[in-house]
Amino acid sequence: VRTEAEVEADLASIGLVRMADVPIGQGPSLSLGEFLRRLVDGELSYIWNVPHDVQVKCIPQLRSWAVERFELDRSIEIPREIRWTIYRKQRA
Repeated sequence: VRTEAEVEADLASIGLVRMADVPIGQGPSLSLGEFLRRLVDGELSYIWNVPHDVQVKCIPQLRSWAVERFELDRSIEIPREIRWTIYRKQRA
């Protein structure tokens, strides 16, 4: 699944219904520059299955694009919101 709606549909298909959301808060702060460094260093799974020759070609282009458009040193919370969703078995 890729979206919250897909998760909801899959859980509904096995008889689970959303009962409550519990907001946790924001994630840790991270700058875009640090995120890109982690990407380049292979710390993030986003690119583990991307062939090395594709990474070598694309990552420098991604970094150049990001430098032109964003402040790489500005930290933001990633994710902006963390929440737990509680489900229960639907009563028959």
